[in-house]
Amino acid sequence: EAFRTVTATAPPELTVWFQVLHFPPLPELPEEVRGRSFTAVSFTHLGDAATAEARLAPLAAVPGALVRRSEPLSLPEVGTLAEEPTDPTPGMEFARLLTHLDADVAEALVGQVGTPGRTPLMLLQVRHLGGALRTDGGSAYGPVSDEYLLQAIGVPAVPELVPAIEGAFAALDASVAGASSGRVPLAFLGDDSTDRWWSSVTRARLVAAKAETDPLGIVRSNRPVAG
Repeated sequence: EAFRTVTATAPPELTVWFQVLHFPPLPELPEEVRGRSFTAVSFTHLGDAATAEARLAPLAAVPGALVRRSEPLSLPEVGTLAEEPTDPTPGMEFARLLTHLDADVAEALVGQVGTPGRTPLMLLQVRHLGGALRTDGGSAYGPVSDEYLLQAIGVPAVPELVPAIEGAFAALDASVAGASSGRVPLAFLGDDSTDRWWSSVTRARLVAAKAETDPLGIVRSNRPVAG
């Protein structure tokens, strides 16, 4: 509820994302997180600390925080906020753009991933969008009007987990069907088709541009526009 309250009035200079994390009891994980579950909220704010604190007050009022930390960051350091592994890590990914995050959608998400031991997913993340994405986007897709990006990650530590993770993705997809636009940003597609990002009109335009500017196919991509 605090996350929804903050993001409902967040200006373009404030970015907030919410995470549910379930860590498996694997010996290679640090003891402080091994086999435990957490929720976490991260943010960036382009402005002074006092203004950021005022805008994030509903989150600061949530009791029981284990860690509270905010500090100035240089632009190259912003990527450290996600604390994602830098080494290759096995994983399965699911994502959807959401047009809204009302109480029903939030309750559905908690129902899917809020209980440790009842989901094979390691991470669920809801990112609040806006800012430059809404005004321009900087991509062939154009402006992204959706309010939120939902992402989930499962780690198939053993092959038997693959169908369980796939089933959790399907259940998650169904739970947000009323808020999902069905679109997925290119960088979050996982195994999904690029049709979830490029429309047929956009794809045709990109294919024509590719044929005209790179007829020999010298420039290659892991998401080729021609499929």
